[in-house]
Amino acid sequence: MKIDLKKIFLVLCLSSIVGLIFNNFNPAGISLIREEKTLSFASDSLIIPEINYVEKEIADTIEITTQSENIENVETLSGELEDTIKQEETKLINNENEISNNDEDQKFEEEIFNEPKAINLEQAFILFNKGAKFIDAREEFDYQEGYIPKAINIPFYAFEENEYKLKNIIKDEAIVTYCNGTDCDLSVLLGNKLAEMGYNKVFVFFGGWWEWVEANYPINTIGANK
Repeated sequence: MKIDLKKIFLVLCLSSIVGLIFNNFNPAGISLIREEKTLSFASDSLIIPEINYVEKEIADTIEITTQSENIENVETLSGELEDTIKQEETKLINNENEISNNDEDQKFEEEIFNEPKAINLEQAFILFNKGAKFIDAREEFDYQEGYIPKAINIPFYAFEENEYKLKNIIKDEAIVTYCNGTDCDLSVLLGNKLAEMGYNKVFVFFGGWWEWVEANYPINTIGANK
């Protein structure tokens, strides 16, 4: 029996084309090109708490109110003092408005933190010193060679087997994911997955393990813990 290779090749090509067309129009089809999410870098205000301007404005308001009350206790007020009171009252109103605006800005900042934020080496080290939870997204053999102290290992491609390690991390806790460095996207993939699960303060340390090592920051190895 003679095999017609041309017909077999033609059938394979047609089957592949039909499969690609079906996959493309199928809502549950598999994406042939992995979509990469572009993360925005976190501002320092998300890493380092700024001066509490609200408390400062409240203190100023109390001081101004006290000054106004003392002035009102004077039986006879000159025109100059009356003008001063009016100015202080205007300041009080302005201060109240500014306090309200600061509250709105804070709410807005919380609202826009609805996806992982990228961080640099300095920000990662600050979060490390503040006790943020670090998660190493690399494979276990890489983790055993060395990792950031107290970081837990949840390899992205073995997430289901390691998901139990998240049970002691609350959803509002600061989490930092990392892998080898800028040429590794496991930290981004893991960060996105955690965000989808409801963890709402996820940071992705793009510099990763090798940038941390080059900075001579603390490291651990599995052998060091034995």
